[in-house]
Amino acid sequence: MEKRILIVYAGRYGSTAGVAEAIGQELRHSGAMVEVYPAKDVTEMSSYDAVIVGSAIHFGNWLPEAVKFVERHKEGLSHIPVAYFLTCLDLTRVPEETGRAASIYLDPLLGHPPQAEGRLSVWEKMHLLPSFMNSVRKTAPQVKPVSIGVFRGKLDDSELRLTHRLLIKLGSLFTKRIPEGDFRNWQAIRAWAASLYAVLLQQGRPNVEGRHKNMNTKNTNTNASQEKLPLDYFVFVFALAVPFWLFGGGKLPLPINLPVAALVTFVPMIAAALLSYRQHGLTGVKRLFKKAWDYRNTRQGIWYVPVLFLAPVIYVSSYAVMRLTGLPLPDPITIPVQLAPVLFALFFISDTGEELGWSGYAIDPIQNRWGAVKASLILGVVWAIWHTIPFVQTGNSATWVAWQGLKTVAMRMVIIWLYNKTGKSVFAATLFHTADNVSWSLFPNYGSHYDPFVTGLMTWVAAGIVIIGWGSKTVARYRHAEQAKR
Repeated sequence: MEKRILIVYAGRYGSTAGVAEAIGQELRHSGAMVEVYPAKDVTEMSSYDAVIVGSAIHFGNWLPEAVKFVERHKEGLSHIPVAYFLTCLDLTRVPEETGRAASIYLDPLLGHPPQAEGRLSVWEKMHLLPSFMNSVRKTAPQVKPVSIGVFRGKLDDSELRLTHRLLIKLGSLFTKRIPEGDFRNWQAIRAWAASLYAVLLQQGRPNVEGRHKNMNTKNTNTNASQEKLPLDYFVFVFALAVPFWLFGGGKLPLPINLPVAALVTFVPMIAAALLSYRQHGLTGVKRLFKKAWDYRNTRQGIWYVPVLFLAPVIYVSSYAVMRLTGLPLPDPITIPVQLAPVLFALFFISDTGEELGWSGYAIDPIQNRWGAVKASLILGVVWAIWHTIPFVQTGNSATWVAWQGLKTVAMRMVIIWLYNKTGKSVFAATLFHTADNVSWSLFPNYGSHYDPFVTGLMTWVAAGIVIIGWGSKTVARYRHAEQAKR
């Protein structure tokens, strides 16, 4: 029987989440069934055989979400195997630490010995491993981890909140300057993770040293093959849509051209909820629906500028191209701006139904395996095919449907880019989707002269800028895309 391992983590800017996902992939490779969640999203853990808790170290301490998780579940954690992992940018190495039992693993590339023999500076005291562990040990002394892994993290000044940036700058004036960069040692992380399977499920002792004899040798095994396409989800989405396609040929009582089959928009959410219930019960369903309002995932509010305004810019550009090239436009031109709030509310509700499925459930397993760009193409093609029958039911030509399908693929690529850049926020993905639908509806005379060839071209330009202009690292903002390159 497959053993179930829960990995929970607390982080601020994605570094610890990436480590958690890498540990999960390695354990899946060992044969375990692994689930990875932010600590704040987990309410029960009774169905797991072992638990791994991870936290970023901020100013010498675990993050509150991780400490609260251990405190909340300390009784259950005291009766099953538990491991901890930490991500930090510095560590003071003292003989008491390096000489301890193998249950503590320190990244070989992390940290430094004290600068002065027999005396520790304030910075060095803050960065001792016992100092890191104080808060969780005091909170839950009965929880005895079988292994603790300590790894280097990542610091990107451009991602930090203003308050964190100022604190780091201020601290560097009096203590050690914290360098910028991504210092995560994926070889060390995977090696420790691979040693955990036996120690967690058999109460053995980890053997990490043997896996690190060749730490300078590039490790190309990312275990990407362990992540699978959510085929069961795709089957559900298409099967549940059939009744809408068969009986939804009539027109909705709206001024815009939408068939009754457009109500299929709620099917992705229904399919995701059914599969979440099958896998995790009501807890999984609640976790899914909470994503509809996960705006707190977005650490930098500036990303709501493209979320809200990129789609209108695409449609205004499309209108300009049509006018300059002499393509047909209505005369007189009417833009029903007064309906915008109503349309926004209607589309936000309907697009939440779609994005809870596509973004909230389907995309991450595909990203785990292929990275964001390929994943967006795969999901974009599925999304376009799924929309084909409603496109036909609105009375459009085969050429129109084909160009609209290509536009749909490009739009999904932009949505996934924004989803990743906003901290995997389904709320942000829904807002962009809504902005696109409202823009289409406000296109002169309720979208009557909308041209998918022109708008699709503008959308592909936006997608191309995302892919080429920002580079694959920025496109993905997903940790496994970086791992795959290493």
